[in-house]
Amino acid sequence: MKIQDAPIEPSLWHATAAPAPETRPLEGRISAHVCVIGGGYTGLSSALHLAEKGIDVVLLEAKEIGNGGSGRNAGHCTPTFHFYEIPAIRKMPVAGGSTRCGVQSPPTR
Repeated sequence: MKIQDAPIEPSLWHATAAPAPETRPLEGRISAHVCVIGGGYTGLSSALHLAEKGIDVVLLEAKEIGNGGSGRNAGHCTPTFHFYEIPAIRKMPVAGGSTRCGVQSPPTR
């Protein structure tokens, strides 16, 4: 049984994004201090931050940049925890006195 990729669904992001850069398959050997596998949000961010610190890095992607989950979510990247630190989130009340992150919230009135 061969697993096939699902086609990328039409989305505004996909319809208006710049085309992916042309790349070629890796031929021969390559040497780097770090090899990042996967060209999604995490892989691209990791490779970029490592390179900015002067680390010799290579990123390998089997298909095209963003081909997996990063390219199939209509381009949304919501950094929710950027605005609140984890301890502050744990203290936020939840309706009905339910728990959030293992902390009991007081009942709301």
